[in-house]
Amino acid sequence: MPNLKTVQASTTAPTQRVRVYTKSDPCSIHKLASSLASAFQDDPFITYMSGPNTESNYQKNLAMMRTTLRLELSRSAGQATIHVSQDNSTIAVWHHVGHWKMPLYMELVFVFTMFRVFGWAAFRFMKIMNVAEKVHQLEPPHMHLFIIGTERSMQGKGGGSSVISEMLRKCDSDGIPVYLESSNEKNLSFYKKHGFDVLRVIPGLPEDCPPMFSVWRPPKPVRDT
Repeated sequence: MPNLKTVQASTTAPTQRVRVYTKSDPCSIHKLASSLASAFQDDPFITYMSGPNTESNYQKNLAMMRTTLRLELSRSAGQATIHVSQDNSTIAVWHHVGHWKMPLYMELVFVFTMFRVFGWAAFRFMKIMNVAEKVHQLEPPHMHLFIIGTERSMQGKGGGSSVISEMLRKCDSDGIPVYLESSNEKNLSFYKKHGFDVLRVIPGLPEDCPPMFSVWRPPKPVRDT
């Protein structure tokens, strides 16, 4: 955990209070999954997987996000943290250092869900994720920003900055870099504002797959208070 320091190179100030989401939280997983499904409705990779933006495909995304959140909540203490904005519109899922890979039981549940939701297209998804993982594992120890998304009607209002600012400050204080993957080029400017840089376009993806970017944030300098 960070000690009492302040970050010199700061992100934008949060606009909402943010909490850590736990199993006892009064907000349902379904509500948070709905916010994420809305957030990713126009994401190039999600569209590539699920097809045009229709209600049917929204329901597919909803099922995937619901399973993902349940699995992340089932992790052992200290492996992952879920940050949620006060209005439940924005969610960030963090994997702590050394825990970005799914444990076997999680992987089996997730694969089953993918086939149930996407049918044979799940093979395509798993192939792409395997390529991305091979690139990911080359990086030195880091915090992993696994998911960040804001419900579409609330985008552009500072929710994204709110849910990542606290963890970025902790990473800076502890000298820990952050890694993420993005399949939406439009979001790269947001990440850059928070100190991230694109490392590479992930190689080896299918020709018809939208580009995916490896994005890295080195820890920022801090000074004692």
